[in-house]
Amino acid sequence: MMSDVTDCAESPETIAMEETRETETGTGRDSPACSKAGAEAASSASLLYSRELSQINEFEQPSRADLEKCRVLLGPRRQRLTLVLDLDQTLVYSVPLDEESACGEGIKFSVKIRPFAQELIQKMSSKFELVVFSAADDAYVRAVVGLLDPDRKYVSRVLTKTSCIAVKQGQLVKDLRIFADRSLSEILMVDDNIYSYAFQLGNGIPVTPYAGEDDDNELYYLMGYLDELCEEQEPLHVNTQKIGLCTV
Repeated sequence: MMSDVTDCAESPETIAMEETRETETGTGRDSPACSKAGAEAASSASLLYSRELSQINEFEQPSRADLEKCRVLLGPRRQRLTLVLDLDQTLVYSVPLDEESACGEGIKFSVKIRPFAQELIQKMSSKFELVVFSAADDAYVRAVVGLLDPDRKYVSRVLTKTSCIAVKQGQLVKDLRIFADRSLSEILMVDDNIYSYAFQLGNGIPVTPYAGEDDDNELYYLMGYLDELCEEQEPLHVNTQKIGLCTV
């Protein structure tokens, strides 16, 4: 499904947003995602992302003050586990349109929802507390989340660029330690960019970047993998063993 979003809010068919969106760096490869084969050999993910993992080794841990600036309280728990979902190239694919917006400023984007994205959100909301966490600007993210979950029945929280930790290498990291009232052992993150969970690789579930293909089935396989994790007493341990992302 293609939808247009822009930063001009006067038309009922447009949604207010900022002009920038999340930019992925270094992970745009055509390769199978770890979630597609839940029983994949543990070493394969580390081999697949060897270049990124080598760079992650050089990332400097954020200070306590940096984490405190981004501190988030999710409030009363809705489910046993929290699932953090990336937006661009994970749930949607968006491209800027050539023409100027009707209000004469900003950029208009065409947004394509990834196959099974809305089904994933609806189904997993009964098993996970859902958080959408994007490195894009606030207005853009909220506009696109509005396409995925118009009535906000399924997504409990939306986080954006201001909640990310910037490292000197230029990457934006979504450090899960900002969730002050959740244990890391209860959080999983789905993102096509492994830099996003650089400081908690064991919590990460990498997916193939989405570029608008109609026959993409990645999220269908992901739902099966998440269903399996929900049945585990220690889902984080199982995910770490199956995905096998680690630095050297």
